[in-house]
Amino acid sequence: MSFFEKMKQKKVILFLIIILLYIFSCPFSGLSRLQKVETRTGTGERLMISNSSSHHNARYRCSPVPTPRKNLLFAGDSADDSGTASTLTQELNKNKQTLRTEKQVIKKLSKKEKSLYTQLARIEARVQKITRQLMTQEEKLSNIMTREAMFLKEYQHLISEQKKTQKKLNQILSALWPVYLQNKIPDLAQLRNWAEADRYIVWLKSLYSHAYSTFARLKSQSAQISASLARLQEVKEEALLQVKKINKTKDNLLKEKLDYLQRVQEIRAQRLAKEESIQEILSTIHSLDYKLKALTTRKFAQLKGYLSWPARGKIKKRFNLSAKPPQRGISLALPENTTIRSVSWGKVVFNDTLRGFGRVIIIFHGQNYYSLYAFLARTFVQLGQEVEKGEPIGICGFYPQIKGTGLYFELRFGQKPINPLRWLSD
Repeated sequence: MSFFEKMKQKKVILFLIIILLYIFSCPFSGLSRLQKVETRTGTGERLMISNSSSHHNARYRCSPVPTPRKNLLFAGDSADDSGTASTLTQELNKNKQTLRTEKQVIKKLSKKEKSLYTQLARIEARVQKITRQLMTQEEKLSNIMTREAMFLKEYQHLISEQKKTQKKLNQILSALWPVYLQNKIPDLAQLRNWAEADRYIVWLKSLYSHAYSTFARLKSQSAQISASLARLQEVKEEALLQVKKINKTKDNLLKEKLDYLQRVQEIRAQRLAKEESIQEILSTIHSLDYKLKALTTRKFAQLKGYLSWPARGKIKKRFNLSAKPPQRGISLALPENTTIRSVSWGKVVFNDTLRGFGRVIIIFHGQNYYSLYAFLARTFVQLGQEVEKGEPIGICGFYPQIKGTGLYFELRFGQKPINPLRWLSD
């Protein structure tokens, strides 16, 4: 073998050695079960995240994946960013002005609604008063009608007795008439003498006088009752008129009350609509504020209180490092197939299973901040993928510790767990 051939062979071997060294020196990008995960930030810092609780007993190492030059996590200000920031600021100020205007409208509507309720209270008081008057008048009318019925019954009885007495008088008068005429006296021939006849006449006159007195008394009583009935009729008509008048007043008041209630409902509907609008404006302001902060700084530390929830559900376990075992995150009970979303922008640095956590996604947010989402049924993102706030990253799965579907969520600053509830928006 010639010298040049030997040199050529050595160059090939050296080239192969360099390639092998380069391959083995590159960081392994795959994250397997219970494997240490090592990536590098722009400064080369590493992060160790550990959890020693009894039901989250996995330990793992995670450092951010290499960041492209144009990564938004570390992007500086640019002319485009400045323009966008200016637009966002204008939009933010516009929404804040709209918010102030809507609040003023709500204030006026609330004041008007309160005034209407005051008027309603007054009308209701008048309705109650007129109702009591109506009850009193109806009771009076009922008593009048009762007395009228009693007088009418008595009057009918007196008329009947008066007719009987009149008939009796007529009979006595028919017996006395021939005697006074001293003309044909029926059955006088049967009388023994005139003394007996005289006694008979006196007896008849006595009967007539008594019957006539009775008739006069009955006539007087019936006249009195008739007068009483006439007076009762007048009182009754007056009472009926008062009842009719009171009922009309009450109907007008009830109509007025109904009108006020309709106006109250209209005002309330307008107020509720404005309140819903305010909630939408507040949400828009919150979003614009977040976008502005994210665009101008991309500093996760400034987003405290602005993070969106990964999902809305009942908090089963709260952050509590003093608990035994410590609770380093929050546990949420969620309906089946609930979508899990990223709490902020960031980069997926872990998407695999971990012992004690099930399927896990870890997102790096810059400045050594991380968010962890555990017990996922499936995921929608890839390792190294950049995500934005509210972007779907997976579906919740079965959470053994809460005995149902849910999510375990953590926030970490380096090795230190931080309370997510202080960072999530209300």
